Amino acid sequence: MRARVAWALTFLGRPPGTCARSRIRRPNTEFLDKNGIKLYQFGIEGRKEPFVNIPDEKIREALKVVLDPKNQPLLIHCKRGKHRTGCLVGCLRKLQKWCLSSVFDEYHRFAAAKARITDLRFMELFDVSSLKHLMPSHC
Repeated sequence: MRARVAWALTFLGRPPGTCARSRIRRPNTEFLDKNGIKLYQFGIEGRKEPFVNIPDEKIREALKVVLDPKNQPLLIHCKRGKHRTGCLVGCLRKLQKWCLSSVFDEYHRFAAAKARITDLRFMELFDVSSLKHLMPSHC
């Protein structure tokens, strides 16, 4: 049986030296442990415009985890599942060769009235070329 994996974008930045699991409530860590779920966290802070800074390198790190078949199936989430999750999934869709209008369409479906132009700009300008070797050959 394949191990279950949960993947999370953290919704608050962690102070240096803080264990990622220390910020998760005990019942949640017990659930993860009991069910053999591995948790990946990437410290991407939630911010509102105009001070949005989505770190390219964190998205690249996260995409490497998402694209690794041994980490699947997986769950991707952030606090509300709109901005950080939307940007990550948008970058994944670019890797999957979706046209940009379809990437934006999917983002708008989930972000709705909370859609941010900075998120769209980030997805448009994100360079996926360094990750193409991680894609399965059938994509």
